[in-house]
Amino acid sequence: MAGGGGQQLAVTHSDLEGSLAPTTRALYERNIRRLVLPAAAAIAARWQGIDLRPLGPVADQLRLGPDDPRGAPVTGGELAAELVDHGVGIEADGAGHRVVTDQGDVGARFLVTCGGLHSDRLARLEGGDPGAAIVPFRGEYYRLVPERTSLVRGLIYPVPDPQFPFLGVHLTRMVDGTVHAGPNAVLALAREGYGRFAFSPADALAPVAWPGFWPLACRYWRTGATGLRRALSPQASTASLRELVDDTRCVAIGLRATLRDGGGEAMSYEIVFPGDGEVDKGWVSADSPLGLALLGASAGDLVHVDAPAGQWSVTVVSVD
Repeated sequence: MAGGGGQQLAVTHSDLEGSLAPTTRALYERNIRRLVLPAAAAIAARWQGIDLRPLGPVADQLRLGPDDPRGAPVTGGELAAELVDHGVGIEADGAGHRVVTDQGDVGARFLVTCGGLHSDRLARLEGGDPGAAIVPFRGEYYRLVPERTSLVRGLIYPVPDPQFPFLGVHLTRMVDGTVHAGPNAVLALAREGYGRFAFSPADALAPVAWPGFWPLACRYWRTGATGLRRALSPQASTASLRELVDDTRCVAIGLRATLRDGGGEAMSYEIVFPGDGEVDKGWVSADSPLGLALLGASAGDLVHVDAPAGQWSVTVVSVD
């Protein structure tokens, strides 16, 4: 089952000049394709999708069950799923490890714990020191209304920030044709609390008691405040998502703009990354006076260009 095409990257004007400029440039040089999402439009106030690579479609994980060979246990192994919720301890013995449960013990030569949100606690239960702690974040999602799902044909992501392990707010077309928008990451007050008001005293106090939490909070408090603002304000969330998709075709890197000057003369230029401009080939750099004036403009707009020789104006005829 598939939910659309490959993955797209959304690039804003700030991505070309700010801290993400090296990341944006590297992605462009390694993976650039033609801009293929006609509805993911813009740089400046809006964003434009760049097709990075033809990734596989969205998969229906619920279909990967016992009847699917990809979900079958490893040959020679034994699945003790009935004991998953009954573990009370882990002990080391001469033969390896023993998982103690209230339904009986399970011994194994090797033990790999896959506890997700509780992996740090399992490591300590096993006698180890993980040197880190789980700080839970809750992801909040929206769903596009059916009449707007045509704006997204696959997956649209912002330029990744290498400082964070998060993908950022993105849009994903699901296997049933719906489009999910998110996640907005906010600090959770319960490790397995997915509701907005879920609360666990032990889980809420654990991050505060861990010394590593405070340097993290002080360093990235602005990022945390942005997530909290989006959680409290649907309007703020909508504004962030509107930057990713818009049904207005705007001038962006990789697109060609047909222009007409005051004398009626027509010209056509493709907007390219800074440093790649060659006017004789019809390529205008995004950081040139003309490029900066055109970014974000739509067909019919009158654009004023501040050039060294003086200001001049052109009308955007079309964007392709």
